[in-house]
Amino acid sequence: MPAHPSREPLLFQAGASEPGRIFAASVAEATFAATPSIEAAMELRRCLQQKATEHGRSEEDVRVLPGLYFFISNTFEEALQMYQDAHKHITKEQRYSSIERIIGLDLREYELHKKLTSEILPDQNQSVRSKTHADLLMKYISQHEPKIEQLLKRPEVIHSEHWVVIGPPEQVVDEIIEWFNYGAMDGFIALPGGTPQSMDLFFEKVIPLLVEKDLFRRNYTGKILREHLNN
Repeated sequence: MPAHPSREPLLFQAGASEPGRIFAASVAEATFAATPSIEAAMELRRCLQQKATEHGRSEEDVRVLPGLYFFISNTFEEALQMYQDAHKHITKEQRYSSIERIIGLDLREYELHKKLTSEILPDQNQSVRSKTHADLLMKYISQHEPKIEQLLKRPEVIHSEHWVVIGPPEQVVDEIIEWFNYGAMDGFIALPGGTPQSMDLFFEKVIPLLVEKDLFRRNYTGKILREHLNN
């Protein structure tokens, strides 16, 4: 078969475990990882930039593209209701089970208003299904000391470890800009949530607003993905 115009395909790596980071930094052009907070994304991007230079590459050679799980409506209240409706089928027992599966911690015996601290966390060297997801949840508990009722609502617990954005288009754009200005991402991978209206508003409002702020291209200057990624 004739070669594709881009010659070698772009390599995208998924995950933020230590082996995944080393692999991404050494060969990938971009990484797609769960980063539910701006702090997690900034830490991942700094780490990959450092590891890229250790492998003889430049900091710009590997890009961080968080998953952007969005729920967009005309008002924040409508968007929040959309988010809640999308996950209302997940029972309290399923949420407890999710926490237990991710970090090996059974919280059923405690009151919902109990505040969690790092002291309650299990041994971090224990075997877990996904070290990336376990690290995210344990860091959240250590840094924010949430109540159990707050933890049960976390994206990591309801099977969405990605960056969740809820609100009207202008608010979504503001949060995207904040992440970009803080150096938490090089771009994002859009993950539509909620109703078709949410995706419609993303294309009809969010993207045009990003274009106005010179944060998204007005035209495609190339014909292949590699050219798009570099611009």
